[in-house]
Amino acid sequence: MEILTIFLLLLILLLFGGKVALLSGKVNRLDAAVRRLQVARTSDEKTVDKQHVQAPPRPAVPVPQQRVRTPSRTREEWEALLGGKVMNLVGAIANILGAGFFLKYAFDNNWLNEIMRIVIGGVAGLLLIGGGIRLHGRGVPIFAQGLIGTGIAILYLTVYAAFDFYALVPQIVAFCLMIGVTAGAFYLALYYNAAAISFLAWAGGFLTPFLLNTETVNTVGLFTYITLLNIGLIGILLKKRHWGVLELLTIGATYLVYAFWYAEANTRDHTSVALLFLVIWWSLFAGLDLYRTLRASSANLLLHRLIESLNAVCIFLAIMSLSEAAFPDWTAAVTLALCLAYGVLFLIVVRRSDDLRAETTYAITAMLLLVISTAIQFDDFVRVVFWSLEALALFWAGVYVRRSFLWKAALGLLGLATLTLITINSGLWYESASLFTPILTARTGAFWALAGTLLLCGFLIRNTATGTEQKRHHALQIVGFVVLFVWTIVEMNDYFRLQMQSATGDHLDALYNMQQLAVSGVWLMDAVIIMALGMWQRTQVIRITAMVFFGCAVLKMFVYDLSFLDTLYRIVSFIGLGVILMLVSYVYHRRGVGGG
Repeated sequence: MEILTIFLLLLILLLFGGKVALLSGKVNRLDAAVRRLQVARTSDEKTVDKQHVQAPPRPAVPVPQQRVRTPSRTREEWEALLGGKVMNLVGAIANILGAGFFLKYAFDNNWLNEIMRIVIGGVAGLLLIGGGIRLHGRGVPIFAQGLIGTGIAILYLTVYAAFDFYALVPQIVAFCLMIGVTAGAFYLALYYNAAAISFLAWAGGFLTPFLLNTETVNTVGLFTYITLLNIGLIGILLKKRHWGVLELLTIGATYLVYAFWYAEANTRDHTSVALLFLVIWWSLFAGLDLYRTLRASSANLLLHRLIESLNAVCIFLAIMSLSEAAFPDWTAAVTLALCLAYGVLFLIVVRRSDDLRAETTYAITAMLLLVISTAIQFDDFVRVVFWSLEALALFWAGVYVRRSFLWKAALGLLGLATLTLITINSGLWYESASLFTPILTARTGAFWALAGTLLLCGFLIRNTATGTEQKRHHALQIVGFVVLFVWTIVEMNDYFRLQMQSATGDHLDALYNMQQLAVSGVWLMDAVIIMALGMWQRTQVIRITAMVFFGCAVLKMFVYDLSFLDTLYRIVSFIGLGVILMLVSYVYHRRGVGGG
């Protein structure tokens, strides 16, 4: 009972401090009013004196407008900020922590029975809220908001303890009580337009599971409590658009609670429950962002895009950790389902809103999830094939809906696919030539899928009028043919390596000469194809690219083939080179290409 008396004295002291602050506020206002009256009286006296001595009128001189600078805070204002607001906030948080630790200590030492513990918590919370409401309209709103926030947090502690630790009330009653506390806190925050009350209620609500932690965790009760708390906070955010920081804190705290639960109490039996609540939490936050986007009611677009990105990252990490532990074979499918959800959000925003930032956030999130799910499900060459097809779909979507970030993302994905293709094992050569199978292999499919995607992407923008788009069109076509050229060289080299494994003597030399002759021929054929494309489309940059390939082929023949190939192969090589170059020259003059 001594502890109870001390606690009640602390409450009385807080209320007494509120009365003192109220009187202090009244004195300060009276002092300020007296000073204003004195200033006004002095100004009137100077005006009367000036009326007796009138100076001759002067011609009006235009006064140049100067930029108005907002005055910085004075020392008195800084002192009032620190002493009035900051210290009040810190004091309120300290009271919440102190009350929680006090109750925990008293419970552990059996000073009070279970019913008395709950009664003390409820009475203390209601007294604090009542005192804050009483003082709010009397000149000390900051102090009053601190009392209200502290009382709300204590009520959260009390209801949660009554349900989860002592089982004094059934689940439905506890949920109704939590809804009542949450609704009351939100009503007070909205009624007094007090962000401090909502922040303190947020702190008390999310600290509840940690301050009253026990060895046994009620997973359903914990997640339901967090869900109700989130619903209440979202209700405030719908009314107060400029309280975006509260949304950021709520998302972070929600997934932080889940992370602590996952580290301490996760079992395979809880997988379905955890997954269900993760989906609910994500739906709440994503739904809030979508509603705000469609209503164009976002006060800080950049902050809300950051918040939605945080929601996407947290839900992905949470679902990944859960699925990898419980059902690893379904990880890619779960990631793909999340990708489809963001794809639906993107389509809704495209059709019903003009918020380009929201479109970009949803589209990039969906794309990244699609890329990740592909990487999880497939390996090596199959992964490159699917990434190429996904890039083609993204590029088409970007051209169709006229969103440049989509086809830019597609080009980035094509770059990733190309990098993967040339770095994976057997991408450019087999470690053992005996593993080589000509043409009908996964490697061939990867090269052709990548080259086909590049060519089709170039085809999709062939009719665009801007010079930049035409350059991209030509570049995509050239790169597509280069990929096919590389595939031909890779296949040819592995084929001859396989043939040379069992060859000896003159047969080995003949195979080596044929290999070099084939490489030169491939270079020439690739140059001819690119040149034909450039002449057909009347595009100078493509023809110049073909000339570069011709130059590489000529350089190889004169530097390498002339020195190392046998005479017969040299004859064939140079006659073939001469015929092809003369034919190209004939076509140039015949068709008047390049102004000839």
